[in-house]
Amino acid sequence: FITYTVEEEEYDLKYEGSNVGFYAAGVANIQFSEHFALQPNLIVGMKGGAFSLFSSALTKINTITIDLPINALYTHNGFFIGGGPNFSYALSGKLKPGDGSDDADIFDEDEAGELALKKFDIGANVLVGYTLPNGLTFAAHYTPGFADLYAPDADNVKARTKTFGFSVGYMFGGKGK
Repeated sequence: FITYTVEEEEYDLKYEGSNVGFYAAGVANIQFSEHFALQPNLIVGMKGGAFSLFSSALTKINTITIDLPINALYTHNGFFIGGGPNFSYALSGKLKPGDGSDDADIFDEDEAGELALKKFDIGANVLVGYTLPNGLTFAAHYTPGFADLYAPDADNVKARTKTFGFSVGYMFGGKGK
């Protein structure tokens, strides 16, 4: 689940929209000791949300991003838990206004206007999971973005992302220690 949150501090308004998206990832598991590993990931995924802004019609945001979380993990008998920084960069994004007007590039202020977003985000990643002896891996993660993604110059409006996800994957070489 991916959630975009837009807050207007001056009017104490908060808009949140969530979406479900898929992603593909490559993971390196670098085991430094029996119980410590470093796990950088390269993820290409969909993010987005639907909001009821200023009216009852839904405004939709859909983006494709590259994320690079770098996790320090505690590992034991296939179980792992840890976290680290996450760097995210949007490759593309569309804004579908609820008023029926044409779609816009969400990262272009001329097209998206007051709903334009910035492409770069930095955040944190927390994950927990288990790798079976055959390498099949199950994990859950939570990744809040810390950067204000709202592109127009406004002190009273902030936009942030947060992602909560589940993944199933395969670790070549079997489970970590």
